[in-house]
Amino acid sequence: MAQEKLFQFMKPDDHDNFNSLSKNDLNELLTLLDEYRLGYRNHLGISEDATFGLELEFIPDSLKYAFDIYSYLKKHTNHWILKDETTNLGLEVATSIVRDQEKSWHMLQDVCDFLKQYGQVSTMSGGHIHVGAHVLGEDKNSWYRFLCFIAAYENILYRFGYGEYLNARRSIPYALPVMKSWQKELAEMEKIEEPGMLLQKLPSVRNQGVNFSNVRNFKEKECFNTIEFRFPNATLNPIIWQNNVNTIIKLMLAVKKDSFDFDTVQERLDKNSWMKDIELEFDKNSKEYPFSLKNIEQYEQIQLEQALEFCDLVFENNIDKLYFLRQYLKSNEMAKEPFQKAKKFTR
Repeated sequence: MAQEKLFQFMKPDDHDNFNSLSKNDLNELLTLLDEYRLGYRNHLGISEDATFGLELEFIPDSLKYAFDIYSYLKKHTNHWILKDETTNLGLEVATSIVRDQEKSWHMLQDVCDFLKQYGQVSTMSGGHIHVGAHVLGEDKNSWYRFLCFIAAYENILYRFGYGEYLNARRSIPYALPVMKSWQKELAEMEKIEEPGMLLQKLPSVRNQGVNFSNVRNFKEKECFNTIEFRFPNATLNPIIWQNNVNTIIKLMLAVKKDSFDFDTVQERLDKNSWMKDIELEFDKNSKEYPFSLKNIEQYEQIQLEQALEFCDLVFENNIDKLYFLRQYLKSNEMAKEPFQKAKKFTR
């Protein structure tokens, strides 16, 4: 019933401008969206030329289950592997190269369901996504737009990437925000002609929200030639994994289009200069985990205008916009305690 009402109001295949909705229409949309739960999709509408890989970090209830998980992966997946995860003293399932195919999504769903029987994500677990660098291609302008977009809407991406949680995991210093460290470099990049030179201008930091240390070239589909997105929290919910992949890849595809509204991105980059104040600091009083991010709680705040703007820039149909917005808003909740779960918004 909730889906029927929402899709009558906002037809899924249309391409409405969310940021131009009237106040009444926007309120109606948000009310209907809050009653809607996201479901699993067989396809996301991404070209199979776009390749990606996932890292499913989790804590097993007991290490004795490692062999059971290893055996399951060997039998039921296409070379997905089980590895130690030193950051959270747990385990990690690393997929092989994945594409937007029904069989791949069903495999992910089955693996997530299986892992839930043996463990759970922890306050230290991340959900990293590797996307083939060839998706952005060889055009310098696409890379420059991409870098500016990431910096400009970093707060939107982080809250969205918290997935089923309202705030960041404790290991978020391993996925550092980039606005502070990129701001000066972005202002000097516009005249650079080669994408490789753009990346060389950036600080060489692996543990940031978007990591380029694996990029080898800008054309070939090679193993390990990837951009790594480290900001999402870990999850064993396949719907959230799917939604994260959809948002990241369609962001990359959007900036390549001649029609992309880069002026709006540049304006947002100026408006969001406050994000440069989010930084790593050392807490001498914390023996358990002494590193923290100063002011990262600002990324938990809901910025509706920016989120709607993000939707219109990235997605070409309403269903993608609704999926993104539902995960971003999380029933308009704010965290009251560390690593707090949101009200359930998936089926």
